[in-house]
Amino acid sequence: MNVELYDILDELASEFLEEDLVKEYKSLNKLIEDKYAKEIVLFQSAKEKLLEMKKYTKDLKVYEQSLLRCKETLFLKPEVKRLKELERILSNQLVELSNDISKYLSNKFLTKKGFI
Repeated sequence: MNVELYDILDELASEFLEEDLVKEYKSLNKLIEDKYAKEIVLFQSAKEKLLEMKKYTKDLKVYEQSLLRCKETLFLKPEVKRLKELERILSNQLVELSNDISKYLSNKFLTKKGFI
């Protein structure tokens, strides 16, 4: 690949990171980390405890219920719902962008090799 292509890809990445949705995602993620730090720790602890207990027992209902309560507490917050929505939207945009780049590179390669 030549330097020009790297420059174009770098510019695309920079433009993507400057999109309003990406900025909203970053600020919302920071807000959630700060505002819901306790809930995040409880959720992660419950998740780790459930994984740990799977090794030792088949009766995991208590641990599953604990994880479910922690997850509901955290994931029902409006900010977390919005963050999850933004994750889905941005993920779809990145897939589309990577597909477009792939098509461009494939066409460029095929043209260069004389197939198109």
